[in-house]
Formats: sequence, C-alpha cells, structure tokens
Amino acid sequence: MTPGSPLVITLVLAAAALLITLMVLHANRIERRAVEAARRLLPDHSRDGIVHRFTGQVHGAEVTLRLYQRSGANETQGGPMAEVLVPQPPGISLELRTQDAVETSRVRKGLARDATTGDPAFDDEFIVEMAPAGLAPTLFDADLRRRLIELRPVEIRPAKEGGLRLVREDWETERFAPLIETGALLATRLRQVAGAEAGQAERWGASHVAERAAERAELDQVRAARTSWTIRNVVLLVVGMLVILVLRLLHS
Repeated sequence: MTPGSPLVITLVLAAAALLITLMVLHANRIERRAVEAARRLLPDHSRDGIVHRFTGQVHGAEVTLRLYQRSGANETQGGPMAEVLVPQPPGISLELRTQDAVETSRVRKGLARDATTGDPAFDDEFIVEMAPAGLAPTLFDADLRRRLIELRPVEIRPAKEGGLRLVREDWETERFAPLIETGALLATRLRQVAGAEAGQAERWGASHVAERAAERAELDQVRAARTSWTIRNVVLLVVGMLVILVLRLLHS
C-alpha cells in the first residue's frame, strides 16, 4: 500500500474517528462521575446547556455549585471548572488570586493591590485585592485561611451575574465537599463583616462612608489600569507577530 492509496486514507480516517470517539466517551465518563459526586452533596441538580448547577443549604448558607467545561482558564485554555457562587455584600470589593511572579510584578507596578491578613503562610500564598483593605484580617479568620490553603489552587473571582465565585479549575471530586463548605463559610464571613461595617458606618457617619467609597473607587481605578495594560500588551504582541510575518514574506 502506498501512503496515498485509498485504503491507507480510509484507515487513517477510521483511526482518527475512533480516537475522537474514545476521547468523547472518556470525557463523558469523567463528567458523569463529577455530576454523581456533586449530586450526593447537593441533591438539587439542574442543567443549563453545558453548566450543571447544584444547590442546597450548607451550615445555614444557601450554596450553589456549578460544574462545566470552560472555553478557557482565564479565557486562554480549556478544561473543567468547579465553582461555588457566593453573594457579595454591598460596600465590599474582593478578589483572591494565587501569589506568583506576575502578581508580585503587578503590585510593584501599581497594577494590583495586596491586602495582608497578618498570617505569613496565607499572605505568601495569595494576593488579596480588597476594599476596604483593613477588613482582610477580620474576613479571613484562621478557619477560612486554613481551608483556602488546603484547597490550593483556588481563587475568588467576580461572577458575571453579580456576586463572587470560589473557583477551582479541575473536577477532583474529593475536593467538591471542601469547596462547598469553604464557599458557605466565605458567604457567612462576608455577611458578618458587612454587618459590622454597616454598624461602623452608622457610628462614624458620613466621613466614614466617604472614606470607604474613596478606597473602593481607588481599587476600581487600579483594576481598570491593569485591564488597559493587559490589552495594550496583547495588541503589541499581535502587532509584533504581524511585523515579523510580513518581514519574512518580504524576504522569502
């Protein structure tokens, strides 16, 4: 048989189709196992397209777990996503990201903020971008800090529909219960901290409210600057690649 013969082409196409079928079956088995594991923890299950939703009460907090295959991790790579939706009280802005060289560089350039909790083990692991920043030690008590460290890699990100997402970018089924319980604890701690903050506002009056609003506005400006910086770098990268391509074509 020659490489281009009809029989060879047929065999190659059949092998490719078989491989794709096996990959789809494997992915479906993984998804079924993940859904079954999540349903044992939160039996109220519904599905909207590719997104599985599981809801229930955990330690007095209403919890929603979502499982889906995302188009990209941070919009760049594909893979499974497990996240617990958490309400975000008014007056508190929060993100938690993994501490790494990129985040350290952003903080140094003024493109990110890092509120410390006073726990070196926790502060070395995470960037806590929060306003009011002074609430970080109160929000992240010893129990919540321990749980988040044990769940690494885990992040707290904004949810498009409002609120926050406690996120792990995998479907490790043994991590579903700790993720759900940590999400419930985070929701409870946020509610408690927001209540205490509202009490402070009543006690200290308009000046306190204005100071907190200015801090949140400043954090919004930092985030906007980070977004602009990222977009600019992406544009420069694309332009640079196009220039290189054009130069190669001209010299070919």
